[in-house]
Amino acid sequence: MREYTDEIKFFHNKLVNREKFALGKFADGEWGAIKGTQFLPANGEWAANGDHPLYKIARQELEDALRYKHSDYYVAICPCYQDTIKFSEQPESNITYANIFVNSNYEFYKEKYIEVYNEYDIHLVTHKDTNLDNLPFKVEKFYPIEYNAWVLNRDLPDQILSENPEGKLFLFAAGAFANILAHKLWDKNKNNTYLDVGSTLNPWTQIERLKREYYMGNKELECLVCPCPNYSPSKL
Repeated sequence: MREYTDEIKFFHNKLVNREKFALGKFADGEWGAIKGTQFLPANGEWAANGDHPLYKIARQELEDALRYKHSDYYVAICPCYQDTIKFSEQPESNITYANIFVNSNYEFYKEKYIEVYNEYDIHLVTHKDTNLDNLPFKVEKFYPIEYNAWVLNRDLPDQILSENPEGKLFLFAAGAFANILAHKLWDKNKNNTYLDVGSTLNPWTQIERLKREYYMGNKELECLVCPCPNYSPSKL
């Protein structure tokens, strides 16, 4: 794994050069869901608990996304989650930081990524209440989803694949569902780029149910490189 500040530049260069790739993010919630623990985030965005068959299917799809391998398919995992990294069986070259776009990298993201988004035909998957007029880039196609979309919008991958898009940049702000989308779409259609952007667009979409301190003026987080105090690249 490259250094934290180098990682965000690595993927930015891929975007600038129009390289096709997919990136999904697996943080504590996604890992808890895969393990089947009783987990309900404070923002109520998605739930992993419950014995309903659809949750079991969704958890398996999330696990499949974590363990899927391709040279241009990347998984973002917090370095302190060594159990997640080992479980993924991903090569080190395809693992990046779960917080790659936030904290001290967020200024670079806002300046450089938003700039390059304006050069693409953006297909956005996020909550249905999003006001597209607030975004600092134009959206060619919007796929509105519900909270808990990994269960309630399960047909969306098939819908997108049926449209056979090509040369598009897909941005996912969709919780755990983003990883399932990145996996299923990349597996069947490698003619686009698929990017899990997490909460990075919240200041514009303003649909967050849990505000993130890294974009709200928290000086400590603005300077934070990695949230894992014991992290060392040699541990990977």
